[in-house]
Amino acid sequence: MTNKDKYSCYIKPKYDYTEEECLQGFESAIQKKECTGLPKYDNTVWQMLHCACQKGYMSVVKRILTAPSLGVNNAKNNKRQTLLITALEANQTEVVLLLLSHPQININKCGGSCKWATPFSYAISCNIIELVMAFLDKAQLDINMVSRLNTPTELNRYLFGGDEEEELFWRKRLTALDVAIAGRRMEIIDLLLEKAELNVRVGNPFYHAFRLEDKRIFERLCARGDMTDETIQEIIDYWSNEMIEKNNYAPYEYVLANEKLLSYCKNLAPGLLNNVEGLKSAG
Repeated sequence: MTNKDKYSCYIKPKYDYTEEECLQGFESAIQKKECTGLPKYDNTVWQMLHCACQKGYMSVVKRILTAPSLGVNNAKNNKRQTLLITALEANQTEVVLLLLSHPQININKCGGSCKWATPFSYAISCNIIELVMAFLDKAQLDINMVSRLNTPTELNRYLFGGDEEEELFWRKRLTALDVAIAGRRMEIIDLLLEKAELNVRVGNPFYHAFRLEDKRIFERLCARGDMTDETIQEIIDYWSNEMIEKNNYAPYEYVLANEKLLSYCKNLAPGLLNNVEGLKSAG
């Protein structure tokens, strides 16, 4: 069975409905469901709902909030996304805020097989502070949730800029803090670091701050907590390759300023420090 056959039950939305068509179609489906007792809405209805969330049809979104037994967290478009992810992907701020007020909304669900980003990660990539704050105000938010990238998306391009090597690394693990660091969203980074429940040892924020050579972010992270041994190894490996391939010793001061990194280099990778001095002298 091909993937096309396997997922043929999922709709392939054209997103070409008008707001009136979406609202009338949804109302008709609600009445039909109440009369027949059918447990689910059909794919055409879900296509209309995703269209409404993508295009910002507020009358339809408001009706979603009051619809009986809708299953607002279902993933029923061709990308197997939830309505919330569809709205976030389209940067529909008002729609997202309305959906967040739905009593059954699951703000941590990526949707179907698309486990490449959490809704919160999408909100951060939109760089809309109002959205980020709305997510942070939700008690059920898992701020440390790790998701994995497995499909090409707009968020991938935002994170990697078309760099396949970087994309492969990031697919290992991705937290909301990692996304904020990737975009150098300083205001959002500060908001996240203020949260007591944030665990800077989840994901790999230290590595990415080091990779981006952003001293502000690296110092903020170091002030918040220690990095893992795995992260130390990855930082040193990355730094070593950078010096070999690009003669780049710029992050040297980060190593000197961080006790754990410096101790690692002195004890297990002393050659790196010698290489830096050699590069600096040659320069």
